[in-house]
Amino acid sequence: MTDTQISIDAIRYLQKNKIYSDEIKQKIRKCLGEYLLISINECDKHELKGHLKGFWRLHVGRHHVVIYKIMGKKPDRYAQIYLIMSEEKYHNWLNS
Repeated sequence: MTDTQISIDAIRYLQKNKIYSDEIKQKIRKCLGEYLLISINECDKHELKGHLKGFWRLHVGRHHVVIYKIMGKKPDRYAQIYLIMSEEKYHNWLNS
């Protein structure tokens, strides 16, 4: 299992959305910890394109998105989480 680092903005989102916080944390542990570099059906993640190339997104349920980068060098790779946002805000963010 790899470590993850999380930004202050992402922590604030979790604090404001306590109802979903446990679900989001659990998905991050599994998909960005245990399966960071492995593709499994449970983890809906892919690399963003265009000016956001290098960033990745992970869908959590149907309502939340985690934006992260894969950092470090082999074999010590980890996820650096930048943002957690609602699905609606994510689509607006992509189009801005």
